[in-house]
Amino acid sequence: MLSYEVPRSLTTARARIASGGVAFAGGTVLTPKLVPGTTLVALSALRELQGITQTSDAVISGAMVSLAELAASTRGGESCACVFPSFPATCPASRS
Repeated sequence: MLSYEVPRSLTTARARIASGGVAFAGGTVLTPKLVPGTTLVALSALRELQGITQTSDAVISGAMVSLAELAASTRGGESCACVFPSFPATCPASRS
């Protein structure tokens, strides 16, 4: 049986992972780790890992920000082609 936890703080998430839980952010690489007794620790509710912020010299993306959110962001004032040079299809301008 698997268990699933959604911690509300980074401290709690770290503790659960340190005690053997498996961090769960999207699930695409989890299949080999899903054995009975596994505790999945969802990162989706951790505010510290969400959001996009801008400093004077960088745009900082949280670990839980999706490519779609980043592509839709206007932070930094540059086209998403500059943000995604390896993924031009994620840029709305590339579809027009």
